Parts: sequence; structure tokens; C-alpha cells
Amino acid sequence: MKDANTKVVYCGIDVSKTSFDGYCQGRSFKFKNEYQGYRKLIDMVKDKAVHYVMEATGPYYLSLAVYLYQQGFKVSVINPLVIKRFSQMRMIRAKTDKADAKLITLYAEKEVLKLWSPPNPILHEIAQLQATIDLLGKQDRMLKNQLESVLVQPFQSKKVINTLRFFIKKLDDKIQQLEQGLLQKAEQHFNKQLALITSIPGIGIKTGITLLVITNGFTKFDSSKQLASYTGICPRIYQSGTSVKGKGHITKMGNNRLRSMLYVASWSAVQYNKACHDMYHRLIQNGKAKKLALIAVANKLVKQAFAIVTNQEFYNETKYYSKYSLLKSKHPVLHVYENR
Repeated sequence: MKDANTKVVYCGIDVSKTSFDGYCQGRSFKFKNEYQGYRKLIDMVKDKAVHYVMEATGPYYLSLAVYLYQQGFKVSVINPLVIKRFSQMRMIRAKTDKADAKLITLYAEKEVLKLWSPPNPILHEIAQLQATIDLLGKQDRMLKNQLESVLVQPFQSKKVINTLRFFIKKLDDKIQQLEQGLLQKAEQHFNKQLALITSIPGIGIKTGITLLVITNGFTKFDSSKQLASYTGICPRIYQSGTSVKGKGHITKMGNNRLRSMLYVASWSAVQYNKACHDMYHRLIQNGKAKKLALIAVANKLVKQAFAIVTNQEFYNETKYYSKYSLLKSKHPVLHVYENR
């Protein structure tokens, strides 16, 4: 809890696509989510010491947050789930943009806030490339499935087949171009960090890039535990007293993309990463399910990645299997630093 004597002006803001609602100094207001609205906000509050607080509502909050940060104001961006739980604890039922802004201000006055800073522009661009590649990949799979269903039918339309093949070829080419551009940009700006991350047996270049994006170059989180929690691979214990002892599960409230990639990476880590190999087989021998053991391996990979990048030390391959050399040969980005 905060010191009651601390005098800080908090301004809670609820941002939507076209507008944002705010509550500050006992007043509610609403402006358009654009530059003119940002200027009106500053002119209305007229307090350079104000601390602006908002939820991370998709991409809509980012322009306002960046603008306020560039103007020298303190900015905090809160996970919407945190605000939801805060509301539930106080049994607040009202759900409007105006009420949400007031609730965010109340949260800011009660809790200790972490200051926000804008994401690395290059990492933000890489994230946009990843999202576009994922979207095009889904469309590509849909068209290929449709083509397959047409080809197995006894009566076929050549126009349909040719159209589907045309768009599949276009999508495949565009996806390949975007993936090459993403890799080049990542290696150009984050070659050393990628080399560090991908020196870990089990973590490939795509997972390494995603880790960089999610963590904003490993500056967004203070510990591997925070990163694991954000990813959604932390165990959640379900136990109360002596009678309630449910099975533990991962939270699954984190980043789906990174969680899925780490789970796939855990398959390779079990073979090539000795620490992960030993952990996996120890858990299996203790009667744990294979899926649970793989999740534990994914958590271990997060800890290794955080430690290696934080300490700026390459993975110590002398402690692990000689099979690591087979894995390293798959990642050309490593060769820039492998002799150092």
C-alpha cells in the first residue's frame, strides 16, 4: 500500500478505438483518441506531475501512452485482468467507460505502480510482421484445405482449382518474403541477443525472436518468474485445508503464441539440453504425466533464456551432451559469435 502522505495526482484512462474516457481530480471527461484529444487532455489537467494510468487494451492505448511519455509525464499500463480482479474485490458492478476510468484511478491510488516506457520500435515492427505472417498462414491453410476437398471430388471445376492454386502461390510467396525480412531485421538489430538465446539447446531462431519481442529485449520483466507467469506456464495450486486437494494446472492466462512455441521447443530440449533431459525423466519416474513434464521443461527454458541474456553469457555446452553440436549447426546466427 502507498504512503497516505504521498501527494500524487492520478489520472485513470479507459481507451477505446475512437475515444478515451478519463477521471482525474474528481472530474470525468471524454476525448477523441487522436492528437487533438491528447492535447485537450493535457490542457485540461494542467499538472505536470500527473501520473497517467491506463489498461493495455489491444493496440488502442499505445499512441496515447507514447505521446504522454514523450511529453515527460509518468505513465503506467496495467493488465486489464488486474483491473477486473480489483473491481471484483470491491464488488463494483457498474461497467461503463466512465466507471472504468474512475476504477483505474482508484486502483492507481491504492497500489504501487510500475512505470511504463515505449516498446523498442524495431521489436514492435517485428511483432507486426509476426502477426501478419500468422494471419496469412491461417488463410493459406484454409485455401489448401479447400483445394484438397475439391480435388478428391469426382466432379471438379477447373476455374475453382486454378483460382485456389493462384492465391495459394501468392500467399506462399508473400509469407516467404515476410519471413526473410523478419529474420534479416532481427539479425541486423539483435544478432548478439539471438545468438545468446539460440545457444540454448531446444530454442530455435523463431522462438528466440518471439522471446525478444514479448520481453522487449528482456527489459520488460525483472525475473524469469515474471516472464513464466506472463507466458502462462506457471503452475497454479488448487488446495484448501485438508479436504480440497485438486490437481495443479498451468494458468494459461499468458501469451498463447510464446507458450505454444516453448511447448514445441521442449520436445527438442528433452533430447539435447541435459538440464531439461534430467528434469523430464525425473518427473516421469515420479509418476508425472508427459505433458506436465514438458511444461516443466518449457519453464526451465524460460529460466535459462532469462539468465543467459541477463548475464550476457553463452550456454555452457561443456556441461551437456555432445549432440548439442548437431543443433547448433541449424542456426547460422550463432556462427558470428561461436569463436568468441
